[in-house]
Amino acid sequence: LEAKRTSQFRDFLARAPELAGLVTAPKVYPEASAARVLTLERLYGESLTDLDAVRAVSSNPEGALIVALNTWVLSVLTNEWFHADVHAGNLLVLRDGRVAFIDFGIVGSIPETTASAMIDFVRAFPAGDMNGVAAALAQMGFTDQDVEVEAFARDLREVLSSVEAVDAEQVAAGMVDETQLNRIVASVAKVASSYGIRFPREFALLVKQVLYFDRYTRLLAPELDILSDERLSINRPPAPSKDTGDATPVVDVEVLPPPEP
Repeated sequence: LEAKRTSQFRDFLARAPELAGLVTAPKVYPEASAARVLTLERLYGESLTDLDAVRAVSSNPEGALIVALNTWVLSVLTNEWFHADVHAGNLLVLRDGRVAFIDFGIVGSIPETTASAMIDFVRAFPAGDMNGVAAALAQMGFTDQDVEVEAFARDLREVLSSVEAVDAEQVAAGMVDETQLNRIVASVAKVASSYGIRFPREFALLVKQVLYFDRYTRLLAPELDILSDERLSINRPPAPSKDTGDATPVVDVEVLPPPEP
C-alpha cells in the first residue's frame, strides 16, 4: 500500500507544473518489491531542520521551506490525500536543491470545508492571530452551539503562551520536539471542548502537520511574513477545489500496519 501511495504522490507532482523540478518523491521499483519488501529510489539529502546541512546543499533554505509548504498545501486542496507525517525525517532538501517527501505510511484526506479552515489556521497561527486561530478551529470541529470566538481566542492565548515559552528555547537550539507538539495539540483540544467544540478523531494529526511547518518556518525562515508573502500559495487566489461530494468536516486518516516480524 505504501508503494501505491508513493507512486500516487509522484503522479500528483507530475500534474502540478508549478512544482516541476522543485519537488520529488522516491521512485518505486515494483519488480524488486514484494509483500514485505519495498524497494525505492535512494535519495541523498539533508533533514529540513538541520540548517547548516541544508545551507550546504541549498543557497536558499527559505525557498526550500516555501516549496515544501506549498506542496503540502496543494496536496490538501487538490489531491485525494495529503502526507500526514511531515516530521523532519520525512522532508529532505536534496543535493540538487529539490525538496523530497518520503515515507507515505500515514496519509489523510479532508473535505473542502475543513481544508479551507485549515488554510486559515496555517496563516493565523504563525502570525499569533488567536482570533483567526479560534475561528478556524471552530470551523474545523463539530459544534451545535455558537462559539464566542473572542473568549475562545483569549483562552487559547493563555494556554499556548506557557507552552510556547518552552518551545521557543527548543526552536532556538534547532530542535523540533514531537512531545511538545503533542502537548500543544492536546491543550488546544482541551480548551475547545470547554466551548462545546468536538474535533474529529484525527484532528490532532492534521493540526500537528501545521505545527511542524510552523517550527520549520522559525528555523529556516524566521523573517517570513506568512500573511503577505506572495510566494506562499495560501496568499494567492484559490485554485479550483476538488469535488469531495461531502461537506461534513471530518478527516479520514489511513495508517499502515507495522510489518510482520
